[in-house]
Amino acid sequence: MKQEKLYPFSRLINDLKADLLSYVKKLYNLERVSFWSGLKIIIRFPIFWLIAIYRYNHWIDVQYRNNIIKFFLKSLSFVGRHTFAIITKSFILQNADIGPGLCIAPKGGVTIGPQKMGRGCFVGENVTIGRDRFRRIPEFGDFVKIGSNSIIYGGVKIGNGVIIKESTVLTKSVPDYCIVQGNPGKIVKKIAENK
Repeated sequence: MKQEKLYPFSRLINDLKADLLSYVKKLYNLERVSFWSGLKIIIRFPIFWLIAIYRYNHWIDVQYRNNIIKFFLKSLSFVGRHTFAIITKSFILQNADIGPGLCIAPKGGVTIGPQKMGRGCFVGENVTIGRDRFRRIPEFGDFVKIGSNSIIYGGVKIGNGVIIKESTVLTKSVPDYCIVQGNPGKIVKKIAENK
């Protein structure tokens, strides 16, 4: 894995806050995280813990070069990672670079393995994102919404603000601000950029 720029602990905390805010906005329609709304998300949705553990492990991978330190720090989250993966029936590839504000549908059932995913993305339940037989991996822009039961794989590039409707199978790149639907996924509408 190519060495990324440093990922300080403060950024890890800010990314987790953005993830929490994303859940609060989508599930409770609030504009900020109160103590009680944040606590509800943390207690009620084990999928949030899976995201938190992903962020912790990704922080370790980027921040530390020493394999012994990495092994020790990751061993602290090993049981939690596998426990929440079983509970949520979900998996997030550890070397994926996922921006802040990620929200995964509470029911889970997802496999997330993009090379890069921008900020503010939403992933519905039973979604699979992964590589094709040539080991190419998808890349996503910011504020992409992926509907339930969708499959996205291969070296596709998904632009900013794209909405992928439910049950879409996507193997081709999509430009910014489009709605995609079907099997195979096709652009059904272009949408205006939100300003």
